[in-house]
Amino acid sequence: MAVSYITEAEARQVTTALRSVAREIGEADPLHLIDYLGVSPGASFDTWKGKFREKEKAAQFANEGEADERIKLCTRLARDFVGEGQWRALMNRLGRIEIERQVAVLAKRGGSGEKLRARYETDIHTLAEIVGVPDAEAVVADIYREHGLAIPAAPRPAPPRPTAPPPRPETFELPRPQAPTQPRPEPTVQEEPTEDQTLLGAVGSFLLRSVADWADRKIDEQRQLQDQTPDIAGMWRAPDGSCFTFTQNGFNVAVSGFSLGAPIQGRGRIQGSMMEIQGFSGAAGPFRAMLQVSPDGRTIQGQVFDAYGNPSAVMLRR
Repeated sequence: MAVSYITEAEARQVTTALRSVAREIGEADPLHLIDYLGVSPGASFDTWKGKFREKEKAAQFANEGEADERIKLCTRLARDFVGEGQWRALMNRLGRIEIERQVAVLAKRGGSGEKLRARYETDIHTLAEIVGVPDAEAVVADIYREHGLAIPAAPRPAPPRPTAPPPRPETFELPRPQAPTQPRPEPTVQEEPTEDQTLLGAVGSFLLRSVADWADRKIDEQRQLQDQTPDIAGMWRAPDGSCFTFTQNGFNVAVSGFSLGAPIQGRGRIQGSMMEIQGFSGAAGPFRAMLQVSPDGRTIQGQVFDAYGNPSAVMLRR
């Protein structure tokens, strides 16, 4: 698939204008236009255009010192947001600027196998979910090819085992109906339970009640723990500007992002405010993180241990 891009010079004009109004983005990377416009990744072009028009109107009522910079940015965007084709070309170019230097470093160091595949998938995730690039996979593939990196193939799933055909149903003839005969009732004698049988019955009932009570308590504990577990899904940032994206499904969490120019991926569990994650860093190799979420749910801090058990402090905010 051929990917369209605006020129690098045109993209630099947009990013320069973005940096001039970076106060509105907070700690986010000024390259991320989605942070400035407040658009979710994967939103339609009409949504992008509507958000841009809101910013364009707000720029006219900004303070005198800020109005010129905002209007200058809107003027740049007005040229590139004429149609969906120009918008895709702009966002694809911003995606290239985001990761091109890091891919060049990777090409110099050399990489292959699972590590290269993990970095490739992380780059696609970063452009699609953090920068908002519409053709994220094609853009990453372009950059890898240009730097001589063979795009690793995704592992193929094992073929399903052949299953035996179901047995053919047997055919049989129904017996002919016969006139019902009334059996003679036989006298029944009801035996009294022995002491052992009575004791066993009482013990069985006690055990059943105990198991049911224990199961109810465990269910209540799980519900309380789930109520106390914060929602950490979304983008988090470290003080050095590194970005990390957390996904959460109940108590299961996953994280991906970049730190010191190297990709990071990990999975783990969160219960209450405590979280444990194990994963792999392109810079330091395997790691284990013991983290805690603040009561207001806006800060994550704790320690990360490398493969040799050496700890380092970490703090993330959103």
